[in-house]
Formats: sequence, C-alpha cells, structure tokens
Amino acid sequence: MDKKNVIQTVPQLKSMVAALTQLLEVQEKVVSGQSEDLKKNLGALQESREKYRELVETTGDWVWEVDEKGAYTYASPQVRDQIGYTPEEVLGKTPFDFMPPKEAARVGETFMKIVTSQQPFSSLENANLHKDGRIVILETSGVPVFRQDGQFGGYRGIDRDITERKRAEEEIHKAHQGIMEHDRFLQRLIDTIPNPIFYKDKNGIYIGCNTAFEGYIGLSKDQLIGKSVYDIAPKDLADIYYATDRKLLDNHGLQTYESRVKYADGSIHDVIFNKATFTDLEGNVDGLVGVIVDITGRKQAEAELKKYSVTLEDMVTERTKELREAQEQLVTKEKLAVLGKLAGGVGHELRNPLGAIKNAAYFLNMVLENPEPDVKETLEIMTREVARSEDILSSLLDFARPTVLTIRKVRINDVIAEAVARNPIPENITLTRTLDDTLPDIMADPDKLLQVFTNLITNACQAMPGGGTLAVTTMSPAEDRVSVSVRDTGTGITEEHMKRLFEPLFSTKAKGIGLGLVVTKAIVEAHQGSIDVRSEAGKGTTFTVTLPVGIKGGS
Repeated sequence: MDKKNVIQTVPQLKSMVAALTQLLEVQEKVVSGQSEDLKKNLGALQESREKYRELVETTGDWVWEVDEKGAYTYASPQVRDQIGYTPEEVLGKTPFDFMPPKEAARVGETFMKIVTSQQPFSSLENANLHKDGRIVILETSGVPVFRQDGQFGGYRGIDRDITERKRAEEEIHKAHQGIMEHDRFLQRLIDTIPNPIFYKDKNGIYIGCNTAFEGYIGLSKDQLIGKSVYDIAPKDLADIYYATDRKLLDNHGLQTYESRVKYADGSIHDVIFNKATFTDLEGNVDGLVGVIVDITGRKQAEAELKKYSVTLEDMVTERTKELREAQEQLVTKEKLAVLGKLAGGVGHELRNPLGAIKNAAYFLNMVLENPEPDVKETLEIMTREVARSEDILSSLLDFARPTVLTIRKVRINDVIAEAVARNPIPENITLTRTLDDTLPDIMADPDKLLQVFTNLITNACQAMPGGGTLAVTTMSPAEDRVSVSVRDTGTGITEEHMKRLFEPLFSTKAKGIGLGLVVTKAIVEAHQGSIDVRSEAGKGTTFTVTLPVGIKGGS
C-alpha cells in the first residue's frame, strides 16, 4: 500500500475504532444490565427455594416424591418422625416396602389404578411398619408430576400420621357400642327388681319403666311412654303427683313420701315413693326416676307389734313387785320370740326395699356423671346405710333360723387365713399369727366357722380404736381337739358386762344390736365345741374357741 492510501485509510480506521469502542461500551452496558436482572432473578429463585424447603422441612407432614415406578426420589426429614427411617434409608425404595404384605398388596392394587389414571388422589389410608415394629396409620395424598416433554414422571405428595385419630375413632365406636350394651343391661337389671320403677322427663312425661311398674299400672311400657299422670290416674290424684314431681324437678335432689295407692288389680297398698332427679351432660335437670316400695306388710306388722306391745305393758303393770324378776325374764323371752318371727318375716320384707334402694343408688351413680356435692354425699350415705342395714338383717336371720351345718373335712388354719383376708386390719393395729402347721384336719362347716372367726377378729379390732396388737393362735390342747385364740390389747370387758356377754340384744357398741356373739356361740356349740372368754378392763380380751376333731354323730 502506498503512502497516499495509508494516509486516506488512517482516518477511516480511527472512525471504525471509535465506532467499535462505542459499540463495545453499549454491549457492556447491556450485558451488565442483563447480569443484574439475572442476579435478581436467581436471588428470587433461591429465596423461593429456601422458603419452599423451610416449609417442607418444618411441616408436621412427610413430603415425598416418587418416580413413575413408585420409587422414592425425595423424602423430607419428617419421614423419621412417622416411620422411623431417615430420608436416605427410604430413597430408591417404594412405599410398599414399608407395609405388611397384605396391606402392601391392597394398597398396591389401588395405587396402580391411580397411576394408570394419572389423576390426583387424597386421603388414601394405609398401614405402615415403623422401624421399631409398631403399626403406623398414614393418610396419603398426591398429585401427578409431568416432565418438560409432557411425559408422566411420577407423583409428589404428603403423608400424615393419623394413628392417634384412628385409635380415638375406634375408642369412640367401642364406647358407643358399650353405652348401648350398658343401656340394655341396665334395663334388664331394672326389670328384675320386684319394686315398680319409672322414669319421667323434665316435663313429667313417662320415658320408661320396669316390668314391675307395668303390672302396678296395668299398662305395657309401650303404652305408657309418652303419657303423663293425667293420662293414667284420676285428676285429683294426678294433681297431687304432678305437684310433687314439679317440686322435685324445680328443687332437684331426692324426694320421699308415703301414700296409699290402688294397684291395677284394685287392691289398696301402703307405699313409699322414692324419687330423684337426673341431669344431662351439661348438668341441667333432665328428668326424674322413681321407685315404689310396698310397705303394706310392714305396716301390718307394725300395727300387730304395737298391739302386742300394749298387751305386754298391761301384763307387766299387773304383776306384783315380788314377781318383777320373773316378769323381766318373761318379757325378754317374749321379745326374743317376736324377734324370731320378725326376723323371718319382716327381715325378708325389708330386704326387698333395701335392695331396691341399693339398686336405685347404683343406677343414679351410673347416670349422674357430675352430681352436685350434696347429691353425691347423699348417695354415699344411702349406700353405706343400706349395707349396714343388710348386715343387721343378716344377723337377725342368722339368730332366728336354726344352725344347720354342712360338715366336711377342714383345715382350721385355712379358715383363719380367709377370715383375716376378709377383715382389713387397720394400719394402727399390728397383726401376729402363730399357726400350728401340724394340726389335724377337723370335721366342720367351714362357712360357719369363717363367720365365727370373722366376727371375733372384727370385735377385736373395734376394741382397739387407738391401735394395739391382734394375736391369732392355733394349737392342739388335746389329741382329739384343736383350739383358736383371738387376743387383743384393747379396752377389755368389765366384770358386769362379762355376765351378759352372750345375752341376746346386749351390746356395748353404739351401733351394735347384740346378736353377733350369740350367733357365734350357737355355731360353736353346734360343732360340739366351746368358747371361753378372758378379759381385764383396760388390758385386753382373749376369746378361745375349742373344737373337736370329729363331731359325734357326724360324718
């Protein structure tokens, strides 16, 4: 190139370089701007991924992904909380690898249908084996995943642990079934009670009764339900019944009163109405239950007793001073005779209403979930006093009827052990037992002997209210006899009381009726044995029962 051409070319080159430089600067600005936008987009994307990861890893559910073959490609950390495995342990495996065989087959069949449809699914329940061996119930939901080319790539979803929920549902179901069975049992139980029982709602409408009440009213249960007293009784009586029911429902609690009523067969009876309110789950009065106790027989017995007592008083008044002692003995014998008659008659009459009261208290305890304190205390008093009354009646019946023994071979030490077991010893009393294991078996009635030693142990404990020592000893005083002694370190028995110790109706206890030792002595003598008492006031008492090995005339 000649010099002229070079001179002409240089300005052109300068111009091109300047233009190129300007172009590069513009390009650099564009690239720089694109980089900034790219950085912002990447930052936003990274922030979004971080938020997604934080959400996945902090939720209580297990998030997962599986490929088109069902193998896990992702598992969130919650998999450890739900089935005990780490995410690394489940990757590459299928959900069916963590299920019992039968469950895997069932769920697998369902899952294949889902995969074929490539549709979302939810609330698929399945049982899984936890790493520690227990069963975990999971609720699975998922959506299909498609690759960029549109091909099906698997599922993404979550598993939620519903084990406790399923267990609670099962418990609720069982409880519901139990309540229904309990209601049927209560109705059957109430139907066996001989006393008429009825229930009304808070408006005084009959909602149920037992079989005895059907006979009393002359209507079946189905005919009675839905009716009021005005539908089944004359208006004057219905007014009285309605007023007493309303008073009870307005004031809550218990209600007891006597009345004379006409049964469906036309007979007139003296009865006691025992009523009590019951509440709904919120504690609001929802109705009342009533028990009718027929006391006609008791009233008649009381009238006869009163008449006989007047006769006795007239007889005693007419006696002279010289015959006073004989008269007192006669009165005692007459009282015992009356007691024997009453024990056989009135005793059974009283047991029925006591049983009804006891069952009514039990029924109220069952239906009153959160009774008022005074109601709860009243029911406890009722139950306790019924038990005490039953004990008194048992003593009366034992006293009245002759002692009949069922003889068989008995180990006396076994009877003592059972008597001690049936009598909880107070904490402030120390029990010592010295039992001779070489004692021969005796021929006796074990149930009657159990009654004897239970009574003696109970008396010994009651004689030591401030605590002390209770010693029970068995031994053989002779080759053909065995003896049992029950010794306490209690208050002892005075000489005056010792003379009357086995006298019927004599008792030093505030709540005793004076028949326990009488029955005890009768049982021992029926075994051809003897009972000896030694005591000193303030130092304690020892009862010793001696029994023959074999009863004469017995088998």
